[in-house]
Amino acid sequence: MAATTTPSEFEDMMLDLAWKNYQEMGQWSRDIDTKAQIVASTAGILLGLSATILSPKSVEQARWLLVGVNGALFLSLLLAIAAFMVRKHHILDTRRALETLGIDQAGAKRTLVATLSGFEIENRRSNYTKVRWLKGSIWALLASLLLLAIASVYLFP
Repeated sequence: MAATTTPSEFEDMMLDLAWKNYQEMGQWSRDIDTKAQIVASTAGILLGLSATILSPKSVEQARWLLVGVNGALFLSLLLAIAAFMVRKHHILDTRRALETLGIDQAGAKRTLVATLSGFEIENRRSNYTKVRWLKGSIWALLASLLLLAIASVYLFP
């Protein structure tokens, strides 16, 4: 025997699902920002270390390697910052949204579900853009670490 739901129960389920998806997009955005912060901090620290620790006298033989290291670190830092710059997240004022759910207003739940769904789509697109910037930043950081390892082997045999 199949369970049947009333239209009101169905609207409640859809509203719960839409709200959950909306909140997950916000959490995903925060997770991406945290990872971008870690990559930017790591790139900044390594850029500072590579600029100060290696003396210019010992670098003459491997200048091209260190230019590549510093360039890749700087690129990684810029791409991580670019991931922060994507800030097109729609915020829904919960109090105002709940005020629209008066019992006498037919269709208010469906309107709210449609609004949340639209915000979810926009936030998802924004998060995908942030992920692309973050991926580029991580690849540049990995390239700089590889070049730094080659430079250290070459400079300090």
